Amino acid sequence: MFTDSQIELLAKLAAADYAANCKGPTIRGLNGEKELRGESYKEISERTGLSIEEVMHKTLDLSQASFDELSDHWKGVNIKSAQDMVSMIYAVGGTQTILDTLKNLWALASMIHEAWLDNPNNSWAKGGNLDKPFDKLDPSEQMKDIQMLVSMFKWLRALE
Repeated sequence: MFTDSQIELLAKLAAADYAANCKGPTIRGLNGEKELRGESYKEISERTGLSIEEVMHKTLDLSQASFDELSDHWKGVNIKSAQDMVSMIYAVGGTQTILDTLKNLWALASMIHEAWLDNPNNSWAKGGNLDKPFDKLDPSEQMKDIQMLVSMFKWLRALE
């Protein structure tokens, strides 16, 4: 269906769209470390006991980093996400089918959310306010999944 280089391009474009649509810092551990997740270097420093400089060397702000600036871990997460989203889109008939019905968009956004919940990297979300069906999420959380889908959809259409 798509080559590895096309999937990587989709991952790069989706990461750029994510950064452009992000409302603030999205600080994460370089290798996905949950204890290094937060909204500010200071907050992470206070919580972990690390200096701000140590935190800065062990983290990156996903809302500010280009795909090429991501660690191998986060590049892999983005590429896997792009592969999964392409598979989901084509499982429901491809981009033209999605254009034909909003119901497919909602179903795909639900699938994206379920896949995100099932991802072992997101086990921290179990039992929290994100651990519920897509249609029960706050609208701001639903928009994150929809934005990912819209970004991927836009770039898939360009590659078809």
